[in-house]
Amino acid sequence: SLRKMGIEVLVIKEDEAGEVDLRHLLSMLGERGISSVLVEGGAGVITSLLRQNLVDKVVIAIAPKMMGKGIEAVGELNIREVSQALKLSFRKIYRMGEDLVIEARVNPHSS
Repeated sequence: SLRKMGIEVLVIKEDEAGEVDLRHLLSMLGERGISSVLVEGGAGVITSLLRQNLVDKVVIAIAPKMMGKGIEAVGELNIREVSQALKLSFRKIYRMGEDLVIEARVNPHSS
């Protein structure tokens, strides 16, 4: 088992929707001195983190390819007006190979 190998296993409670309580998870990680987490998840996890204002930085990679309709990166945020949108403050924009990479801070309460 993982515990026998010296790996700490955290049991995280569920939120009201029956999903992993992300706020509780991040709090438990913080108690262990972990202050930064890289989330390379699907749209569900990313959307949940954004909805709960648990994201302070995003890194977006754009490949020079067009495929048409595909898998969404972010799901429904229940934002109906541009004034309610999550504002991104660009920090770095650079190329990595053929890709364009954008690093930005997320400012959830901006107008």
